Amino acid sequence: MMRKLLLITLLALASSIQADPVIDQLEAGRQAYENGEYRRAVEELNLAIAEIQRKIEEADKQLLPEPLPGWKAEEAEAQSMAMMGMGGSVLQRSYYREEGDERVELQIIADSPMSQMFIMMLSNPMLMQADSNTRLFRYRGQRGLMEHEAGSDVWEATLLLQGGRLLIRVKGSGLKDDQPIKAYLDALDFQRLQEALLR
Repeated sequence: MMRKLLLITLLALASSIQADPVIDQLEAGRQAYENGEYRRAVEELNLAIAEIQRKIEEADKQLLPEPLPGWKAEEAEAQSMAMMGMGGSVLQRSYYREEGDERVELQIIADSPMSQMFIMMLSNPMLMQADSNTRLFRYRGQRGLMEHEAGSDVWEATLLLQGGRLLIRVKGSGLKDDQPIKAYLDALDFQRLQEALLR
């Protein structure tokens, strides 16, 4: 009797472990479609898509670095621009010093039309010369821009990877120099970002 109860318990546990909300939604959509309930089928499939998108966003958040020693971070955010009728995706996270006013905001944008403006500036030196606060910035062999106004405690670096498909922006305020900007760029795994976001 005990062996039978144990077997039933193990089967129930295995069933609960294997339960997957995406599979459940897809199955519900399939059944609705086969029953001719097309509107319901669309609703079920849309729910499955939303759950898959949530899983993608949760995985993408892991691409953002943990706070550096002496720093803390707010919760990472991920958003698909496709949900707003645009292409690409956006990841962002804010970091701040445990003591002091230093703050760094890291943003990664993949496959977005926003990149075109920076591509134009990098390909046309005349545009950069028009702004004395902007200079060419090269990091790990990647071209970008560094913006800083003399006497200001704000620095902003923008890098373009893969011909502009991946845009990385790091903006810091309350900074004495651009070292925190570079430190958070150092914490990024460029190869991993490209493999995960440029599928």
